[in-house]
Amino acid sequence: MLDKLVEIERERAPKQAPQVASNRNMKSGKITSSNKSSVAKSPAKPNPNKGIVLSVAGVEPVFANMPNAFTDRPFMTLVIENESSENISKSELTLDVPGYFPAPVTVELESIPASDRVRLKLFAEFTEDIKKVSKTKRTDAVVSIKYGKKKAKIKYPVVIFDAHTTRWNVGEKLGLYIDDEAEGVKAIAEGIAAEVDRMTKDTQLKKKLYTGMAVLDYLNGIGVKFEADAKRPFVSVYGSNTKVDTAKYPSELLETKSGDVDDLLIAYGSILKALGVDMAFTVSDGKVVTLFDTSIPEELMKKLGFIKGQVVVYDENIWLPLDITMLSSGSVAAWGHGVKTASALGEDTKLVVLSKAMKKYEPVRLYRQNMKVIPPSTFQAKYDELKVKFQK
Repeated sequence: MLDKLVEIERERAPKQAPQVASNRNMKSGKITSSNKSSVAKSPAKPNPNKGIVLSVAGVEPVFANMPNAFTDRPFMTLVIENESSENISKSELTLDVPGYFPAPVTVELESIPASDRVRLKLFAEFTEDIKKVSKTKRTDAVVSIKYGKKKAKIKYPVVIFDAHTTRWNVGEKLGLYIDDEAEGVKAIAEGIAAEVDRMTKDTQLKKKLYTGMAVLDYLNGIGVKFEADAKRPFVSVYGSNTKVDTAKYPSELLETKSGDVDDLLIAYGSILKALGVDMAFTVSDGKVVTLFDTSIPEELMKKLGFIKGQVVVYDENIWLPLDITMLSSGSVAAWGHGVKTASALGEDTKLVVLSKAMKKYEPVRLYRQNMKVIPPSTFQAKYDELKVKFQK
């Protein structure tokens, strides 16, 4: 149903419409746009009953967790046609989505030639209140234009997806869901930091190495399980420009204790972020490879007992590959499965690095849950076992 809502919006748009040049002045808020149609029209006598006709060539769906998405890319493509045989000058256009814009977008058009058609790409800014949309809904965009003593007005349907929904056309959108400041996440991070300090008194170099593994073992210990979305698995929608998916915020995953790969990445990445450890992921041959930065320099690989193929070198550091879907088997087993998948990665593989993703897509930090946190010290035996395996 979610995908169909997007298709309906697109099916409404005309297949072709004349292109025109447009200049957008951010300071003045004005757009001057006019271009003669490529199809020659025979002269017509002035008709006072005809004027401007508005139509929408395309409008983008809105995602509640991205209120500023259309400040630097078009929200709507509008076609303005002057059906009269007289030039129209000094017209004022407004675009509004009532209840969701802080103020209507206003555009001043210097001139629309007689029997001409222009196309405008309109930008927009939504209020922060849009984040409160908890269920996908329809509303209307209202476009009006005043010219002389006349006015034209149209409404066009807009889909607003709730704050759990996104398109995974770019993996960096994972940054939207990260919440390293949620109380539950911070409490878990503090407990794991204490356990890692206990484990690394004799070797601070491996601190982040143990941290990345201990977080996965903690999630396993409290019963978090991988459960692929039956209708739209993450790997089936990843990279798509049209398909939409829903994801859980970290507090929700820690409460429900089950989720698809994206849900696990969000929770895992949030705890790591709170601990100062960077995470990355990529999708290869339908499988997700999760990696975390050990901050161990590449030149120390052999000294620490790692062999080529067990790790991934990125930005001159050693990153450990994991299959996060195998967390129920423990961090060491997840590492082993991750190594197999990572072996197919090439030098040109694009990694989605969490620290960079969060700069591009700032976290919205929503849907925090009041939850009882199981102390990480509960699973000391798991961490000690992990340390023994690494020492071997």
